[in-house]
Amino acid sequence: MKIFACTLLWLFSAGATAEAFATATKPAPLLTDSLKVIAFSNRNDTKVVDALNALARLFAYHAAVRDSVFICAERAAALADSLSYKRGRAEALNIIGYTLTTVGKIEQALEQSFVQLAFVEGMGEPRLIAQALFNIGFAAGQQTTNNKSEHQRARQYLLRGLALSQQILDSTLMAECCNALGRLSRKEGNIEEALGYHSQAVAFLINTNDNDIVASEQLGWALYSMGAIYEAQGKFPTALEYAQQSLAVRTRISTHFAVAVSLRLIARLYYKQGKYANALEYVNKSIAISNNLEGAFLVKSENYQVLSAIYFAMNKHEAALKWYKVYVTLKDSASALETQYSMLNLQTKLNVERQEREKAVLVKDREVQQAVIDRQRLLGVFIVGTGLILFALVLVLVRTNRIKQRKNQKIGVAYTEIRRQQEALQEQAQEIEITNTQLQETNTALQITNTALDEANTFKMNMLSMVSHDLKNPLNNIINYAGLVEEDADNTVQYVRNISQIGWRMLTFVEDLLDTAALELGKLEISLEPLNLSQLIREVEHRYAFYAAQKKQSISIETSDDCWIRGDEQRLRQVVDNLVSNAVKYAPRNTTITIGLQQGNNYVRLVVSDEGPGISEADKKQMFGFFQRLSAQPTGGESSSGVGLAIVKKLVEMMNGRVWCESELGDGLPSGATFIVELPRAEAKQ
Repeated sequence: MKIFACTLLWLFSAGATAEAFATATKPAPLLTDSLKVIAFSNRNDTKVVDALNALARLFAYHAAVRDSVFICAERAAALADSLSYKRGRAEALNIIGYTLTTVGKIEQALEQSFVQLAFVEGMGEPRLIAQALFNIGFAAGQQTTNNKSEHQRARQYLLRGLALSQQILDSTLMAECCNALGRLSRKEGNIEEALGYHSQAVAFLINTNDNDIVASEQLGWALYSMGAIYEAQGKFPTALEYAQQSLAVRTRISTHFAVAVSLRLIARLYYKQGKYANALEYVNKSIAISNNLEGAFLVKSENYQVLSAIYFAMNKHEAALKWYKVYVTLKDSASALETQYSMLNLQTKLNVERQEREKAVLVKDREVQQAVIDRQRLLGVFIVGTGLILFALVLVLVRTNRIKQRKNQKIGVAYTEIRRQQEALQEQAQEIEITNTQLQETNTALQITNTALDEANTFKMNMLSMVSHDLKNPLNNIINYAGLVEEDADNTVQYVRNISQIGWRMLTFVEDLLDTAALELGKLEISLEPLNLSQLIREVEHRYAFYAAQKKQSISIETSDDCWIRGDEQRLRQVVDNLVSNAVKYAPRNTTITIGLQQGNNYVRLVVSDEGPGISEADKKQMFGFFQRLSAQPTGGESSSGVGLAIVKKLVEMMNGRVWCESELGDGLPSGATFIVELPRAEAKQ
């Protein structure tokens, strides 16, 4: 309570201004309630004006209490006017103009801001004039029209405001003007210019006090805009850094709407980088905040659009469709709200024009009546007859005025009828749009379902084809060798070896099928830990040396003893097995297969090379796909499942690595094929 009493004493006894309070620490509920009591008391002095403006400024940054902004600011303006307190009235006009723009009432904001400019120009204070110029430029720049002259007008006011704020070294005002100019440049497609303006805003606010709400809000806007620009340029890591900085600033000052917008941008950036778990986390946070905000249809709809895209990328089509429907519904609500704002702006224009016409008619009537009275005074002294003529003229004018009124009434009736017809057409258009949306949703759902069914059917047929073709022949061979064991006891050892070799190949084939199914269903899991890749490839070389020797091939290893990477031991062994077995399978007899390791600063490369005929460009484009049969044939009659390289690619990517092939078809000479796997380097286990 002592702190609270001291704060009030500073605010009202020491004559603190509304600007000073607006830059104070975020208000506790007790302090805000106390300011309300004082502001709405029966006192009528300048300190009450300051308190009302301070409350309006605080409410302006919280979407849930935007209506309270106008209540406080309008009362502050009226009280300041009655007290001839110009600074208080100027502050109230500034708050009203800015807030009208933020809630989308652009025409009213422009009208109010021009009133503000005319008022403060008479005071001659550069800061107040700069605020008015910014409000006009900000409102004009927010208009949905792409009229170049409107953009130019907005830019002129903003540049004038920026120049004035630079003269008085007001960093917050400079940042406000730069942010508004940056937004205008983005609308015009000048991306680099927009980036420059937002960067200037950040530079102006680099030493912002955490308690300065206005400056912090502008800093959050600038950082968010830079993140959005880098996103549009495809620089996702840089964009993510700025988006996270904007989130930190906006979270600190508790501007919930802006926090939801920054969270949505971060979610979108994680999604575009394929980090779907992170994307889900941030989009759900944004949804949780935006759902507690009144209105905010655009943010809510875009959140569910991102959520639908994430689930679709994760092959969760049912969830993707569910949230896509929510997105479409909210998007329609946002469109309806935008239409409502457009109609309100149009109504405001019509009201202003009507008031101007009525003022013109009133002025003209007064001029005419004054002329009649003057003539009566001059001529009535001399000639009574002239007075009668003048009286008759007045009657004619009155009759003319009545005729004009009747015409205006008819025009009003005609306008009302036109308005009614426009509303009827608008209702019909809305019904048509709803029907089209429903049809589009149905078509989208059918397309998603058909695609999923086609993919599942293709996968099933490929699996059946592999099982029927690639398991049938090995089983027949096992049966034949078993028969030979019974008939020819002298060669039993060789036949058993053959049966063992065929069984091992069948086991490898079945494991490939199971891994293919697990990958397709998203059920395959890995555990990353430091591994000695040198040791692993020596074990694989020892395992395949026997099979290579049968084809008179040799396997050469080029590596040191301490190449450590981060990976899953079982899955990494499977990767090396596939690459070495392919080299043995497709390389000619009497050739050498080389297995090497190359170390970089942050990576280790596994290189498997053979001396075969090479791989064509057409085969290289499809070699990492599932169920692909390439033109190259095994040199020893071995079988191929068509999924080994696809499994290799999936497993390497799950271990945060990449794989590719380097090869060219030689002109009659063997060029060989080289497969390269690049994995993150790790520190050796202690």
